[in-house]
Amino acid sequence: FREQVRAAIQALSDKKRDCILLYYARSLNLSEIAEIFDVTPSRVSQIISAARKELRDSLKEIASLYGFVQD
Repeated sequence: FREQVRAAIQALSDKKRDCILLYYARSLNLSEIAEIFDVTPSRVSQIISAARKELRDSLKEIASLYGFVQD
């Protein structure tokens, strides 16, 4: 399952992937990420939300096979 998650993250656009990784792996807050990309914290939140939805959609079937979610 880890490989599928890694592949799904790699399939994201560069900005979505970078925001997700900075937020979850580096524990930066929205303001810190906004500074890096020269956007508002609100925009970073939108990007992260879109990335989460994309990841959720792409991993839904795989997650159900592993018993992480129910259909």
